Amino acid sequence: MPFDNLREFLRAIEAKGELLRVKEKVSPILEISEWTDRVVKKNGPALLFENVEGSSMPVAINLFGTPARTAMALGVDDLNKIGDEIQALLHQRPPESIVEKLKMIPLLMKIANFPPRKVKSAPCQEVVYADEKVDLSMLPALKCWPDDGGRYFTLTNVFTKDPKGLPNCGMYRIQIFDRNTCAMHWHMHHDGARHFREWEKLGKRMPVAVAIGGDPAVVYAATAPMPPGIDEMFLAGFIRKRPVEMVPCVSQPDLFVPAEAEIILEGYLQPGERRREGPFGDHTGFYSLADDYPVFHITAITTRKNPIYQTIVVGTPPMEDTYLGKATERIFLPFLKLTLPEINDYNLPEFGVFHNCAIFSIKKSYPQHARKLMHAIWGLGQIMFTKIIIVVDEGVNVQNLDEVFHHVGTNCDFSRDVEIVKGPTDILDHASQHYGWTGKIGIDATRKWKDEGITRSWPETIPVDESAKKRALDERAALPALIKSAHPDITAANVRPFGDYTHWAFIATRKSAPHNARKVLQALWSLEQSRSIKAAIIVDENVDVQDQEAVLFHVGANCDFCRDVEIVKGAAEPIDHASQTEGEVGKLGIDATKKLKDEGFVREWPDYIVMSDEVKRKVAEQMKKVGLA
Repeated sequence: MPFDNLREFLRAIEAKGELLRVKEKVSPILEISEWTDRVVKKNGPALLFENVEGSSMPVAINLFGTPARTAMALGVDDLNKIGDEIQALLHQRPPESIVEKLKMIPLLMKIANFPPRKVKSAPCQEVVYADEKVDLSMLPALKCWPDDGGRYFTLTNVFTKDPKGLPNCGMYRIQIFDRNTCAMHWHMHHDGARHFREWEKLGKRMPVAVAIGGDPAVVYAATAPMPPGIDEMFLAGFIRKRPVEMVPCVSQPDLFVPAEAEIILEGYLQPGERRREGPFGDHTGFYSLADDYPVFHITAITTRKNPIYQTIVVGTPPMEDTYLGKATERIFLPFLKLTLPEINDYNLPEFGVFHNCAIFSIKKSYPQHARKLMHAIWGLGQIMFTKIIIVVDEGVNVQNLDEVFHHVGTNCDFSRDVEIVKGPTDILDHASQHYGWTGKIGIDATRKWKDEGITRSWPETIPVDESAKKRALDERAALPALIKSAHPDITAANVRPFGDYTHWAFIATRKSAPHNARKVLQALWSLEQSRSIKAAIIVDENVDVQDQEAVLFHVGANCDFCRDVEIVKGAAEPIDHASQTEGEVGKLGIDATKKLKDEGFVREWPDYIVMSDEVKRKVAEQMKKVGLA
């Protein structure tokens, strides 16, 4: 069942053996992050640090750190159930008869129970610190990674209103400057940033309130890509099956906050005021760069008695936010289908860190249907940021990457089936040649129709040729060594199946000179034995080419696809039904290396997130004491 507050959820997961209470003294400076990074990557328990250095508050983290706990947090045993309920609501037809109208009454009463409900007093205001008593140092905010610009609030419900009173709740990181000021890190595309621009035009302060720790449905709702003007607390009420109780702030009475939260920060943003924020080790796996953001002035802090501080660490996936993203994938599928009914299913894979990759299966109904879907997605809400779109036919299981890439390998001639466009990108996209927009790639891996220009016979099902499969298998064993010998800068190579008779080549290279990834690709395609290789990805030498997730992660992170894609014509396997011309096929090369200034990259390239060896050693010893080493 859904939960009313953080404490109920903690009790429930502890009863299931999913909570570890850590009594060892642990610092919020880097150590909690290292604990969490290790635990989440092993599908480990939620953590409650009860002895936090420098604070009397316990720290709760990794509460959403597995698919099962995320589903439990939202009151279900399977996240698809929330999507199924939304699907049923969206497909209600208008009642025509009196009897049908009477049957609608229970549904209407149910929906009427979703909007938030205002109350006059609340647990989140049991203790009030105002004016000179405000001191953010009482909160055990984390410094997550060694090069972070400071300590941050990371799991936030940030409540704002535009000047007309339309509400928004978003999740934005907040860097602490001193006892009563912070930086509000939101991007130009976010509703909170849009609200502030509107207040600035009027020359007025914008009231802001931040809730920390609460009912997991409320916490999740702040991450959901709701349309502007739609209250996220309505979604939380739908998930909870009862309204979220909201109380007016004590120092910013025009704003309402969740009554059951653990901690509330109240304050305002001053028009025209900016201050340097960052760097910050982000969910991209890299540090987002320092920049100027609005200053959040704290006018009051209110808390429960004996509050629990809830937070999150982001970084190279999988992390806790991975599972919040998968919840959004499942919950918002019905809304995508409402707009694009051809969609059967979609997958936002872990390596794509939310906005870098989306895989769709569709019921193809007309020529170039896959391209229609790509352009629709690139123009739709926050999913417009997607850099890589792969489209397969409706019978393909998009949650199975091996199955997806099998169809990409067998159904694509990359000189025909790739769409490259320019469009908006997430501000955290460090690889884009220009701030805020980038080159994106779409891959049409559906069966091709005659009306799409196919002149050769296309089989009803993907053919299986045992001799071609055997030859491909034999070649795969020998190809890595041949590839390594093709160019002196190649440090490692891995050849992966890409269908029954085609391969991916994952190649690591040292960058001894600008544009050497292109030279490596040229050397690869010149190999007589590269006939079966249909696509190649070049990464830096520090990337493990045996780790497919790591390689694909760097493709999403390090590419501007207008700059980093090369398609060449090369020899094809005779059985390759997708090739536009028999014996010849378009092959895909991707440069996923770090870009250099000598290669024309004019922006600053961020560092990869790595914890210090000293902290790793210390945390390893701490974890041994509780049997987690």
